[in-house]
Amino acid sequence: MANLTETSRWEAGIYQLETSDPVMGGPNGIDNRPTRELANRTLWLKNEIAKAVQSIGSNKTAADQAIALKANAATLFTAGAGLTGGGSLAANRSFALATPSTLNGSTTNWAGNGATGHTHELAKATPTVAGVAKLVNTLDVSATDAALTAAMGKKLQDEKLGNSGNQTITNGTLTVGKSNEWAAVRIPSGAGVWEIETNPQSAAATEGSIRMGFKFVESGQSAKGIIMPALSTGYETVAYQSWVNEKIAHLDNGKVPSVAYNYSIRNSTDYSKSGFYRANGNELDGKRLPWMEMHISHPEQSENQYGRGIGFSYGPSFDLVTTAWDAQGVYQGMKKILTEENGVMKNGDTMTGFLTFAKQPWPKIQLASNKGGQALLVESGGTAGTHCFIIRNHEDGEVRNGNIVRFNLPDKTGTHTLATTGDLEALSRVDLTGNQTVGGQKTFAARTHFSDGLTISAANTGQSAEFRRGAADWYWGNPISRKALQLKDNGDLAYQNQKIYHEGNKPAWNDIQNKPDVATRGTTLAHYGITDSVTAVDFQWANVKTGTIMYFAGGQAPHGWLAANGAAVNRTTFPHLFAIIGTRYGAGDGSTTFNLPDLRGEFVRGWDAGRNVDAGRALGSWQQDEFRSHHHIYRRGHLTNSVPWEHREASRDGSAATYDGDGRFDDGGDRVTTSASGGVETRPRNIALLAIIKA
Repeated sequence: MANLTETSRWEAGIYQLETSDPVMGGPNGIDNRPTRELANRTLWLKNEIAKAVQSIGSNKTAADQAIALKANAATLFTAGAGLTGGGSLAANRSFALATPSTLNGSTTNWAGNGATGHTHELAKATPTVAGVAKLVNTLDVSATDAALTAAMGKKLQDEKLGNSGNQTITNGTLTVGKSNEWAAVRIPSGAGVWEIETNPQSAAATEGSIRMGFKFVESGQSAKGIIMPALSTGYETVAYQSWVNEKIAHLDNGKVPSVAYNYSIRNSTDYSKSGFYRANGNELDGKRLPWMEMHISHPEQSENQYGRGIGFSYGPSFDLVTTAWDAQGVYQGMKKILTEENGVMKNGDTMTGFLTFAKQPWPKIQLASNKGGQALLVESGGTAGTHCFIIRNHEDGEVRNGNIVRFNLPDKTGTHTLATTGDLEALSRVDLTGNQTVGGQKTFAARTHFSDGLTISAANTGQSAEFRRGAADWYWGNPISRKALQLKDNGDLAYQNQKIYHEGNKPAWNDIQNKPDVATRGTTLAHYGITDSVTAVDFQWANVKTGTIMYFAGGQAPHGWLAANGAAVNRTTFPHLFAIIGTRYGAGDGSTTFNLPDLRGEFVRGWDAGRNVDAGRALGSWQQDEFRSHHHIYRRGHLTNSVPWEHREASRDGSAATYDGDGRFDDGGDRVTTSASGGVETRPRNIALLAIIKA
């Protein structure tokens, strides 16, 4: 004899014994089931009451502690230094910082009373401590606790001398060296350094002191230099002693030297006198000089203003050039002089190079004819993109405009062949530029770009349509009505900037202007001018809430509904439905779609929602089919010792020849298991309908 095993669980119901139930005891016997379920309920109620009693005790203790800590409502809170607010606890109170005073370099740490605020002491800036510093707007201050203004920083930037790169000093003077020593400017050159030195004792009052020199210093070598004579008055011209001796040796009774000056330096003033010069092809003022030149300076100018010259080349070449200087004495370069070697004579010569005529609006070449007074006049001209040349009939000095051939040259590189009239007639093409009328059909094998839109004209009517780019759209327009159909950059389709709604872009109620007034127009569709296939039934369907599941006798979902077939639909197209079911039945592609419930071939069961009849189920979850656990007992109470096959079926191992004869039918050998029958599932009678969901 044992007690029932009790489980703390609330049983949904108490089993009622039926007259057909067998008499069966034990832990799982049918006779003990009602008693076991009552015992489970009793134990569950006992535990729940104990929990409630314990909770009441702990809550009372906490309440007593909270009451003991409660302050008196008359207690006052007073704002301290630098704060405002406070008061008694009879109402909500707050504290706030008073308005702080302005800080400066002399401010100290201080807190006032009430609304007088507070201040903070600011650290003073030093070479080692970060802090506030006074700004100065001059560069002659030596204080260590001051800082330069942005204006002084810009002045340093503008006037500094860099260590590298090109630099121009404007509106200022660069001072180099020391006033009590020979000041030197060093210029690295080759293996050594050039130094420019000046006398530190230079003074007009000291005779012979205003002088300077150039010196070249190379490691391991003796210095070489030029010592300039002291200046006495005005400006002096300095020459090398060896150069002077050389020139004096060539003088013949004070006449111009008969040998070429060896001038190859770059200074226009070196040509300030007439004579023969040898420049060896060097440059002057950025332009090339002839190898040798016979130079003539202007007799009334001292710095070679308006100088002229004739230059020669070395070797057997007969090249001649002419040179020129402008009004400021700046060299202008050289130009070749035509000779029999490089020019074209009047009769019999062949020109192998280019013949260039002076630039003017229409340079001309006249080709004479052996017929008296007749000639061909060739002209060239035009602007960028329209270069051309013209051949005219020129007779007796007059241009015959009737006989003209014009050749337009495309603004492209490469070689271009002129086509004859026959070539043009045989060639059917679409020009890349200009206006053209195209006859017949033209096929473009690749994408064709029309940079200024496209105009299509109707034959012989003068009417046309235009496809062009707008400010924020492409439009197809009718010039007569001045109306256009637009495809907006944001994807909208519009007519004269009025949005066009379609299946993929349906209007919301707020998008509709002049909404129907039911009070004055009535409730029938005809009152609203609706004469198409929309019926009152369609409006009844429309009043159903989004997300509603229904069954439909038709094969297709009606307007505004979707088949509940698990399909993935667009989140933007059905935003209200997506807001209700979300991704509960599937996330679609994870970003733009979501799945509908799939009710095909399914029975619908009410969500348990905490009732514990179908415990553990989530809303929208799917459940496999199941057969409740049970067993069957088949009793052969009519067994006798006279039927051999009954003996074998009733025996434990199916081999007994006779009934065991114990008088009981609870032994395993006294039971028979029936054969399996039925289909693949357990179901009631039913009819198949289309499950639909309101979109």
